[in-house]
Amino acid sequence: AWNTYKGSGIVIGIVDDGLDWNHPDLDNYYESSLDYDYCSNDGDPTPEPTSTKPRAHGTAAAGVAAGVGNNNIGISGSAPRAGLAGLQLISCSTTDTRESSALSHE
Repeated sequence: AWNTYKGSGIVIGIVDDGLDWNHPDLDNYYESSLDYDYCSNDGDPTPEPTSTKPRAHGTAAAGVAAGVGNNNIGISGSAPRAGLAGLQLISCSTTDTRESSALSHE
């Protein structure tokens, strides 16, 4: 499939515990204008690590979805040329309304 399509022109929203957009496998196609932190109600979905919860799941999920690849750093995602938007939601208490907003985020 990569011979014909690599995800160009689409944006994948990662609804998770945050997303480290500075990760070298993610930053080339990161769409910062589309990200949102539903826990802090701001535009920065960067996870806040603690000693007991590193909060790296969203970053790992983003890598599987759209990691750049062929950069001698890590892996290649399923759609390595797709844009990424981080939507932090599951690292805080949430409501059905907040979940609905995150899942329909544009």
